[in-house]
Amino acid sequence: MNRVLLGSLGILAVIAFALSAQDKGGEKPKDDKPKEGTLAEQIQRYGKNHRRGCGAKLTLSKAELVLKDEAVWVVRVHWEIDYIGPRPPFTIFKPSMELGYGERTCLGFHYEREKGGAAGLTYMCNPKPPGLIGQDKMQYATTEPGKKSISGVLDVATSTQERTISFRDWQRPFYVQLTHHTTESERGGQFDLDAWTGGLISNVIEVTEKK
Repeated sequence: MNRVLLGSLGILAVIAFALSAQDKGGEKPKDDKPKEGTLAEQIQRYGKNHRRGCGAKLTLSKAELVLKDEAVWVVRVHWEIDYIGPRPPFTIFKPSMELGYGERTCLGFHYEREKGGAAGLTYMCNPKPPGLIGQDKMQYATTEPGKKSISGVLDVATSTQERTISFRDWQRPFYVQLTHHTTESERGGQFDLDAWTGGLISNVIEVTEKK
């Protein structure tokens, strides 16, 4: 009888953990080596992570490869976050590629390693600071639940001091997904804010190129 009871409790614990994970929203995968598969399979698998987390949902409407200032290639993504939860109002630290902790904001690039071959995945994230960093109240945005979405445009350089992505060698088309994970360090208490914290993962969309 005790074994049956313990087994039932174990199953209930697993179900409870799965449900709580769904409520918290997604986080960035731990590495750049997803299971082998085609690009279409990979996009479908990662696209399932695009869901609402604690009332908030991150969506990309456009992504394009842009030559900025005639010198630096950037991927320019147009993002928005809508909220239908209980916070009045909803405040969040906006996606940013400025210095930040724990790879807070990242672009995950999905591409085909070779024509008809396995899919690849690589990330470009905000740089980590060598020490403590300050914050600005302008880095936060606020809206009321169910009202106009918070939106913005993010330029992500394809080459930094830490790494370079070789998009020129990738098969076309290739795709991008934005992840944004805020913690207590972005709560905004120094500005008398109580900002939303948690993990958000956008939809996967194609990166377009100007002809």
